[in-house]
Amino acid sequence: MRTCSTCAVEVEEGVERCPLCGTPLTEGLPGLPAEAKEGIESEVSESSVRRWLWEVISLLTLTAAAILIAIDLASGFDVTWSLYPLSAIAFLWIGATSAIALAKRPLALVAALAAALVAFLLVLEVITRGRSWFLPLALPLVLLAIVASAGAWVVVNRLRLSLLPALAVVVLSCGLAAIGTEYILNRYLRPGTVVSWSLVVLACAISLFLALLLIHKRLKERHSDIRRFFHL
Repeated sequence: MRTCSTCAVEVEEGVERCPLCGTPLTEGLPGLPAEAKEGIESEVSESSVRRWLWEVISLLTLTAAAILIAIDLASGFDVTWSLYPLSAIAFLWIGATSAIALAKRPLALVAALAAALVAFLLVLEVITRGRSWFLPLALPLVLLAIVASAGAWVVVNRLRLSLLPALAVVVLSCGLAAIGTEYILNRYLRPGTVVSWSLVVLACAISLFLALLLIHKRLKERHSDIRRFFHL
């Protein structure tokens, strides 16, 4: 007969939790080594924390939304200005939920956040009811940011780059993204205008890209000399 370590109640064999206090009795599970028991406990604990965090965030989100709607209705008996903060709150809730659910899957998390951002911008355009800016401006900028970020991540991950080469790839991707950003902005604001300042940004990015690669190469070649110089 086993005994619960929390309340000292005797528990029959095969029972996984104490019938009095509910404490998991993983130490009595047959055929499980100590490492497996610790893994089960940590997994249960992590899932419980994630669920508790999501419930708190959801409760705060609903409370804030209810307060905004109540204030808007009290001031004009209609839902008008509160649509803007409500859409932002919804976007933040989706982002927080995605981060909690997809914390161990970075690519899926980025895709979920990108989809939430696109939906948020689309809702804003519908609310504003002015000049159309989602399709010609917002969506291309979001897609450009996703492509630049994903491209840099794929290169760094596939080539297994160290810190300096990875930083060089990120800098180069930012320079290329600047060209696309200016082109998209010019098509929306000043049709027919060619790119200008982004060329300077790209030139600086290429220079920094080459400089970081050169520094990495020199450090790799002089690694033993540097360690000897600093008595490492």
